[in-house]
Amino acid sequence: MLRRFFKGNNKYFTLSTLIFILILAIGFYEPVKINELELNWRSFRILKSEEIARQSSEIIRENISDFLKDFNTLTATLKNDLSNTQNKIPEIENLSLPENCSVLIWRNSKLFYWKNEKSLKQNSIKYFQREEVFFEKTKLTAELTVYDSLLINGEHFLVKFSRTAEKFYKFENEYFQPVSLTNSISNEIGIDVKIDFSPKAKISKDGRTFSAPVYNNFNNKIGMLYFPKPQV
Repeated sequence: MLRRFFKGNNKYFTLSTLIFILILAIGFYEPVKINELELNWRSFRILKSEEIARQSSEIIRENISDFLKDFNTLTATLKNDLSNTQNKIPEIENLSLPENCSVLIWRNSKLFYWKNEKSLKQNSIKYFQREEVFFEKTKLTAELTVYDSLLINGEHFLVKFSRTAEKFYKFENEYFQPVSLTNSISNEIGIDVKIDFSPKAKISKDGRTFSAPVYNNFNNKIGMLYFPKPQV
């Protein structure tokens, strides 16, 4: 039955028809295939970006965890030393602090002791809860910061503890020690990462940049993470 379509002039008409149908099929298939590839690539970029954000957040959580361990050690030392000296300063004058850390202590709302602290103000802590970690940002540095109140020998102490997370300046000499959380993350995961150390930081409007919030130990946003989306 099919032979009659391939006899005489019919065969030319049949071949033309088949070729036309084939062209239509290819024309329909190609956009579908391209759309499928685009969808797969978009999905890959999202999954890869989310994985980078997860890895970066894990590094920040580890930093916060280590910072809180130092803080708990400090407050335990303060409780012991001040309890044994009736809340006098001499016993804590030589207080040992981890590298890049500072401490401020108020007794009954009056400044009592400080060490390595760049600012003697108490204002920043009013927006956060006791033992809640946050970034305290200045023009020169961003500091991981936490505070707690202690009752020792009937007196109230407020302890503010900080550790430098980022230095926004650099000196070209042998004494300068750079500190950069962003560089640590970038080097570990192999991508250029930036951090806005503010709880008010916004999502980037640049379509080439992925944004992810930075959370503290209370699961509150304290900053924003930015990095370029994966490319082909």
